[in-house]
Amino acid sequence: MWVAAVLVLTAGLVAGTALLFADPGGGRGQAAARLHTPGPRFVLVQRTPERDLMLLVAARDPSDRVTLAAFDRPLVLGNVQTSPDGARVAYVLLGRPGVPDGLAGLWIRSSSPGGAAIRASVQPDDLSRLAWSVDGSALVVRSGTELVRVDAATGAATQLVGQEGALGIYPIGAGRGGWPVVYATIDGHGTDAWRLDGQAATATLVAHLSDGIARDFSLSPGGRRMAYLAPEHDSAGEVMYVARELRFDGTALAAASSVEGARGAVRPVWRPDGTLTVGRVGHGAVGVAVAGAQSTSGTQAHDRPEGIEAPLGWSQDGSTLAVQAFARDNPNDPGPADLRLLGQNGAPATVGGSGVLEFGGWAGGGR
Repeated sequence: MWVAAVLVLTAGLVAGTALLFADPGGGRGQAAARLHTPGPRFVLVQRTPERDLMLLVAARDPSDRVTLAAFDRPLVLGNVQTSPDGARVAYVLLGRPGVPDGLAGLWIRSSSPGGAAIRASVQPDDLSRLAWSVDGSALVVRSGTELVRVDAATGAATQLVGQEGALGIYPIGAGRGGWPVVYATIDGHGTDAWRLDGQAATATLVAHLSDGIARDFSLSPGGRRMAYLAPEHDSAGEVMYVARELRFDGTALAAASSVEGARGAVRPVWRPDGTLTVGRVGHGAVGVAVAGAQSTSGTQAHDRPEGIEAPLGWSQDGSTLAVQAFARDNPNDPGPADLRLLGQNGAPATVGGSGVLEFGGWAGGGR
């Protein structure tokens, strides 16, 4: 088996020195900093031994960047994810020795320089996915064995459901207005998808996704479809991942269909127009397959001579795809990785910088 690399509560508005310590780049000192390059921009996390930086970067000129926030040690920045509309950034500050009380936890701030940050009184798991609703009004995180829904505007958090008899529970996302909440559970029978409506006392089982461990769940922009990867055995008995798509039909889900040409798949992501993009592994070469919005038959491909391209997300205008590009096409040993931007025209642009670089999501466009 191969695994693609890299893988109620009250809210408080933190001001004064506490905010500056937790989010020093988000104070008024950054208000005048602006990008000079028009077009899409994204959030970049830059990790060095001394600090973690949260940067806003212009896609058309990745050297044009400004600091949104700086986190000096002992602060450690965990997961970072922008909202689908790019207006907000959710991030986790990890609890570590030396970190003052009240700073660890989930934070939400504007993706624009100079924006303030609010903190929800919930401590997500260090590796919990920050699963946004499709309109950016709420997000769902895992805390211990429970899922928690957080209002993005106020930071108010509400406990939703526990994993009960499951081995694990994983947030996927939510519809417009933050409902319904969609999540997955994994147990001895495989992976199931569930939904929880705002007025419902209990969740509804909507689909059995796989007899194995499914992963890389992604809701479509309208929240009516979901893509994910499911393990299957090939003719040689090896395990590979296949991209599958589910279509919501009222309160039920149709049977999953495999995406044409997407065996040996890596990270399905949605384009703003509702088409699906997946990386794929096969015959020693990897590209990006785009399935049609109305049908999974017929694919287009962006191919490169070697290496693995794992999609990370499309810009809000659909012009640029961020990918994690691995040096080798061996999924068991992919080698080092770069962050690259694939545009409609021209060669891929590599995002440079010292330390470890991580894509934090698209932050909309500018002038």
